[in-house]
Amino acid sequence: MTLAHEAIPNELVIPSVDSNLFSGHEESRFALGIVAIGDEIVPGRKNEAHAYGLLRGNVYARQQRYMSEDELQADGTEWDKDDSRSVHFAAFENTGEDVRAIGSMRLVVKANRIARAPMFDELMRKITGYSLPSPHEIGTEEPLPIETHYPDAFPNGPAPRPSVEASRLISRHEDNRTQRTVNWMLLGGVASYILAKELGDCYGVVKPSLSRSFRIGGMPATELGEAEFIPEYNSSKMPIQIDIPRFVERLQDTQPDVLTLGTANSFVYSGVSPTGRPELPRAA
Repeated sequence: MTLAHEAIPNELVIPSVDSNLFSGHEESRFALGIVAIGDEIVPGRKNEAHAYGLLRGNVYARQQRYMSEDELQADGTEWDKDDSRSVHFAAFENTGEDVRAIGSMRLVVKANRIARAPMFDELMRKITGYSLPSPHEIGTEEPLPIETHYPDAFPNGPAPRPSVEASRLISRHEDNRTQRTVNWMLLGGVASYILAKELGDCYGVVKPSLSRSFRIGGMPATELGEAEFIPEYNSSKMPIQIDIPRFVERLQDTQPDVLTLGTANSFVYSGVSPTGRPELPRAA
């Protein structure tokens, strides 16, 4: 999880995307949803998934320099070994002139993997035209990254199955207030997804400054240890655990729109585009 770095301005790391995401939602400013589950991209969202990977690469390698650009994919996107067991969320902005990827987040899933049910696949294909795996179907029994890097954070034994680790939390915008809005939009939407899909405990690895901002913002997060320098992250970060049920309960009055992400079929829309008129947030 990361906040902005001052060396490279945000406008240079935000990718534009050729997208029909706002077709039928032209008056909305923001869209939040899933672009991939494991290795399977949501049908029709190949461009959006690519922009999500580009945002990760631009921020982690070029802006924050957590990694070398040589570690990126040939197309400039950033993916790692945990992405195949992750649910991938992205936030997009409708500027009135183009669509931009301005936020990302993923959930690394630890679970007793459940085999896909052919009858359920067939039913979903009839309803939606496609069938994606559930998070429980892509999860593995392998330890979460936080367990590997901070073993002392789990004195009573490994993280349970199921559980998740939230990572690659990125929000980028030229306007600081909008950037904060996108950050909390991602956190709230993903929290509702964790609760709806019964994914258990939620962990994260963050800078101490971000942990403080979470608490100030009303997120019930517990620090599980002191900050340590982790070579893989090229940064000093600390382990935390987020109380998802309490967090979702607190968001009921402040962000009820994004809380529908856990049960929405597609993306959740909010805000007003520069060329639009006011509207109520709604799920697709």
